[in-house]
Amino acid sequence: METERPSPRYSGIDLWSPAEILDSMIEGQFAAVAAVHAARPALERAALAIEERLRAGGRLVYAGAGTSGRLAVQDGAELMPTFSWPAERLLLLMAGGDDALLRAVEGAEDTADEAAALIY
Repeated sequence: METERPSPRYSGIDLWSPAEILDSMIEGQFAAVAAVHAARPALERAALAIEERLRAGGRLVYAGAGTSGRLAVQDGAELMPTFSWPAERLLLLMAGGDDALLRAVEGAEDTADEAAALIY
């Protein structure tokens, strides 16, 4: 599974003016908002399903890789002290394991079998 590849959109970014870089960053934010808006019905269904499972005693699982994984772990870790979320109902998964919290573990996000083993 290929999860990372350079975007041709940003070829030569090192030669762009600050205004061009800022415009591309803003453009990316608008694209992200449009994608979330388009996915709203699916996100609502997911939120309702999550609510049902959590009310029934299910656990909350945060999983990620790279920077997004580190942010997921950071967000999940705040649930216990901030919202008194029970530790036994929280699972934080980082591709590449705990070592990947501090340094890149390239290719870890592409190992589906290892990811599945962490959940069970």
